[in-house]
Amino acid sequence: EQLDGNYTLFLGNATTVIFDEAVYAALLDYYIAHQRYEFAACFTGNLTLAEGGKMYLLTTMEIPHTYSQSVHRVVSSGCPSETLVSLHTHPYKHCLFSEQDITSFFAFHQRSPSGLFALMCEEDRFTFYGY
Repeated sequence: EQLDGNYTLFLGNATTVIFDEAVYAALLDYYIAHQRYEFAACFTGNLTLAEGGKMYLLTTMEIPHTYSQSVHRVVSSGCPSETLVSLHTHPYKHCLFSEQDITSFFAFHQRSPSGLFALMCEEDRFTFYGY
């Protein structure tokens, strides 16, 4: 999905993800400065259940402790249980989850059942995985 001008992503399952403007600016700055290697980020905020859908308003970003990084892999301490979106990056325009990413999602889902797993592959392009 591509971020619109209001820092909003509309996912196909009646789910909306909205970045607070300052949080998205911080993510973008970090993404541009760290494009050489994958990195992970954890987002918290508010989850609203509406008729037939969910709205995630992301108001804070935290970079978890990183143990190792490469062009194709990041190993971090993971996101806390209150995380709404667990995100990591992939190389430019590589927007598909790997098998390891899906395995990591299930571990994240145990800690945060309402959370979404996200992949950032361009400055304004994301892929999401969740229930």
